Amino acid sequence: MTLNHRNVVLVIVLAAVPIAIYWSTVATMVDLWSMDSYRHGYLIPLISLLLIWRDRAEYAFAKFKGSWLGVGALVALVGVWVVAEATSVQLIEQVSMVLMVSAFTLAVLGWDAYRQLWFPLAFLLFAVPVGASMIPPLMDSTATIAVAALQMLNVPALREGTLVSLPRGSFEVVEACSGLNYLNAGIALGVLVAHLMFRKLWKQVLYVGGVVAAFILINGIRAFIVMYVGTTSDMQFLVGKDHVFFGWVLFLLAMALMYWVAERYSDVGKLERPRAS
Repeated sequence: MTLNHRNVVLVIVLAAVPIAIYWSTVATMVDLWSMDSYRHGYLIPLISLLLIWRDRAEYAFAKFKGSWLGVGALVALVGVWVVAEATSVQLIEQVSMVLMVSAFTLAVLGWDAYRQLWFPLAFLLFAVPVGASMIPPLMDSTATIAVAALQMLNVPALREGTLVSLPRGSFEVVEACSGLNYLNAGIALGVLVAHLMFRKLWKQVLYVGGVVAAFILINGIRAFIVMYVGTTSDMQFLVGKDHVFFGWVLFLLAMALMYWVAERYSDVGKLERPRAS
């Protein structure tokens, strides 16, 4: 086993220690991944592992000195977890557990190695199921965009909250139509692409902000297309399960477009792949 491979194994083992100790918290996260809004959670650990492997040459020969700052952060996070678990604040419990992975790795390896590993470890935060509080405003924005587009085409649309009445039927923007699933997955992929394709912080922030705005808009356009096709086809098309398939096709096309934008304006030219022995 080469030095590179030993270090990769060491990093994975270190990351796995907090996960094993606080497995009950991990289990609650995994259970929530079965919900549509959080299915991207299954991919996050795999992506982190791939990034750790991809960048192995960067920390292969780093001196592992340990870090007292990491020890302090780990102790603080354990305290936060204990309080969150005692008070049943599930989100704080899950976030603190995920951050323990980074803190424990920093505590053992030190800054030289951690500097090359911070992003794959921080990326694990996207595995935490969040965003439920955003569902109502996302539903409202989806209905607003859809109705505005319908009115632009002179389609009579009466909106009452999230219920939209059209000449040949009514549509209600329910929780599943809020687009939280597309937004969560889109933000995670957007942050990943920004990290790989840009080096300047302002470009990364601008790109991720653009991804957020784009997916909110696209979900509204998706709802508009479903309503328009449904009402013009006497409710024959895009009114059943086929509208879910249509939504994911639109999401994938949007993500491909966002990747093209990142590649077009990348300040690294192409993905930097370290050469590992």
